Amino acid sequence: MPQKIVKTISELVSIATAYPSRPLFRGEDRSDYEWLMPRLGREFRKLCADKGLRIEDNMELFNIFSTGIKNSFRALAHPFLDYSKALNLDPDEYLLILGQHYGLPTELLDWTWNPLVAAYFAVNANEKSDRRIWSYYASRDRISAGFLKGRLGFSVVKDIAVISPIHIDRRVTAQASVFTLHAEPLQDLSAQIKSDEVLEEFIIPHNSVSRLRRDLDTIGINTSTIIPALDGIARYCLEYARQLV
Repeated sequence: MPQKIVKTISELVSIATAYPSRPLFRGEDRSDYEWLMPRLGREFRKLCADKGLRIEDNMELFNIFSTGIKNSFRALAHPFLDYSKALNLDPDEYLLILGQHYGLPTELLDWTWNPLVAAYFAVNANEKSDRRIWSYYASRDRISAGFLKGRLGFSVVKDIAVISPIHIDRRVTAQASVFTLHAEPLQDLSAQIKSDEVLEEFIIPHNSVSRLRRDLDTIGINTSTIIPALDGIARYCLEYARQLV
């Protein structure tokens, strides 16, 4: 897949508006991440690499790994759950979205409808490296695949589905969050693109990162707005003070 270079907000907006309808965007703070797949798949691939195991020979171990994560989270997170926020989700779907929100490895992959939010996540870290933004123009059937009769139907997804999550937290709203749900989380998304879809990779050169971060802050895309809570505000205060020195 050929890489394209993007250095400015205006270039990013031009990319986003060139599609016939809204694509999904994903920002990554390094350009050399190996896999575009849910964290559940990435973590198991790392585990197999560390132990010298062939993934193809250990799918039963993957099922144990996945089930262990979910069951542990279900048991330990119970005192913190508020099922009134689940609305029309069943408990397992609510746990999946909530777990993804708090960093649990799941079959979900984080995206956003907003290219500027993706740019924030790409450039917010301070490491001196190139950054990456993915854009994914999904097919109509994948966008509607997760929705059945007004409710999410995670269990019937056999491929990839684009999921707009219940807004269980202000961050979901602020980040224009959207997920892809992967029936086969060990497969890279790039290998599953259909003929009517487009997946593009954009590189932000490391010498453009500081300027792009500053320009995003100027138009109100920063840690205090992307993470609208006290921890986000506290982090932004430190980031702002550093700019004064």
